[in-house]
Amino acid sequence: TRGVYSMNSYELDLVKSAQKGDESAFNELYRSFYKQAYYFALKITNCDADAQDAVQESFITIKKSLLELREANNFRKWMLQIVLSKCNKIFRKNKYAIWDPDVINAFPVEEKRSYMAGDKHVDHLSRHEWLIAMISQLTIHQREILVLMYFHQLSIKEIAGILDIPEGT
Repeated sequence: TRGVYSMNSYELDLVKSAQKGDESAFNELYRSFYKQAYYFALKITNCDADAQDAVQESFITIKKSLLELREANNFRKWMLQIVLSKCNKIFRKNKYAIWDPDVINAFPVEEKRSYMAGDKHVDHLSRHEWLIAMISQLTIHQREILVLMYFHQLSIKEIAGILDIPEGT
């Protein structure tokens, strides 16, 4: 049985070739794993631009430190840890952003919390949309765990490994 982080032989060969400096292998690695990294970052940041930034920064870091990866089979887990780290960095940077009230007031305000309207509205939302709406209300740390568990279907042990925390936490 293959685990969530298991990689096929082609992916393993790409990692090993990229570690040896093969630029085309790294480019193919990027193409192969970009979507997975992007969707993971998007679920964490809840913002397309931030997710793109996080993934871009992640692959820059991956390229610079690919030789530090001892086991090619651990690439996927290692990549997700880097993406998560970049998402947290962006979150911390944006946490203290000061918005110009004139700019904010220029945009019409649309109530987006319609999922709070009760059963009538729930009928109009798919379960996926409702879940995304609810997850977006959580803190970044709560969101990380739920995204890893329910969207990536990782075990508690795997989540603890990515987040570098004890399983009991």
